Amino acid sequence: ASAPYGVSKSVIDDFVNSRSDWIKEQRQKLSEIVPAAPAELSVGSVITLFGSQYEISLVKSEGEVFISGEKLIVPMSDGNLETAVLRFMAKECRKICTEAVKYYLDRAGYKGNPIALDFKYLKSRWGSYNRQKNLITFNLALCKLPEKYVSYVAAHEVTHIFVHNHSDDFYKFGENIFEDFLKTDRELNRIRIGGLFS
Repeated sequence: ASAPYGVSKSVIDDFVNSRSDWIKEQRQKLSEIVPAAPAELSVGSVITLFGSQYEISLVKSEGEVFISGEKLIVPMSDGNLETAVLRFMAKECRKICTEAVKYYLDRAGYKGNPIALDFKYLKSRWGSYNRQKNLITFNLALCKLPEKYVSYVAAHEVTHIFVHNHSDDFYKFGENIFEDFLKTDRELNRIRIGGLFS
């Protein structure tokens, strides 16, 4: 558990004890999840990008990875297949998240310092906001999900700029900038992160 500086251990213990049933339930759910085996990509592998599936295909050419119909085209000159696909996923994720953050900052009326964005694979969360660094970190695994959820995570982290916790005020604020904020939050909480290629 994390708590603000100065909160006594007894208050923290009381809070944790009051949530013991919920903690047991969450631990049970986590124990039922079978970790995804690390995926290795090869020609013909199928990956999911923004809710749609694409078959990986190599071409004898130079240039960048791109989507054509139901195929993800990877130029042979691009070196390691997994690195090339990961670079493409990161680029697409960065583009969509950057646009979404700008949109929700505008909707929220943000007038502060520029928000920094970071992208990395996270095992346990879709995104986070670091107040000290004024930094939103997005999970690269978001690029597997339909854009609705990517947009929601951007709205969620923007909301944290204004409301620090997950109180009623947090969800009220979120509903003002993202339609069906709470409903989408609940849907996303049921989606397992898994691996980047699985």
